[in-house]
Amino acid sequence: TTEIYTLSLHDALPIFGGTAAYFFEQAQPGSAGSMSGDIFNNICTLTGGSGAPGDGCYFIASNNNTFGIYNNVADCVSSSNNSGIGMELDGNSGDNFTVKNNIIMNCNTAIYDPNSGGSFTFGNNDYYNIGSQGWVYQGSFMSFSQWQSKTGDSTSSTSNPGLNSDRSEERRVGKECRSR
Repeated sequence: TTEIYTLSLHDALPIFGGTAAYFFEQAQPGSAGSMSGDIFNNICTLTGGSGAPGDGCYFIASNNNTFGIYNNVADCVSSSNNSGIGMELDGNSGDNFTVKNNIIMNCNTAIYDPNSGGSFTFGNNDYYNIGSQGWVYQGSFMSFSQWQSKTGDSTSSTSNPGLNSDRSEERRVGKECRSR
């Protein structure tokens, strides 16, 4: 079992196209092995612009994987960044993914599943400011409502999670306090 414990990551790894901040793949794709584990309480911020990871903040590939992905944040900084993917979960034969209570924001693609296999359970995720590539399930690009219909992800939303880095409100309040 692979476990990633609480980690705050902000541009701490070199970011190149075709890589991911958290990357899980068997040594030989399609081999008889398997991986399982929980990925939880992580923060991934992609600040690489056009060189952002092509596989997203979180990437899991190959067959027979069982992963729970809980309470993570994937922030691609700009939804206009064409390579900004929150999570790439390649649903292959024997894969089981549970994705709950995550925040995916400012990404061109929230979740990318290019394959037609695997089993997914989604719930209580917040997808905010997602760009033109939207969601990809079983290789098909779709809107949020289509995503919810296809995946059963009925408890997730596209609301602002309140994690904005805009400090203008904080400066306004600070000025009011100083003027009193």
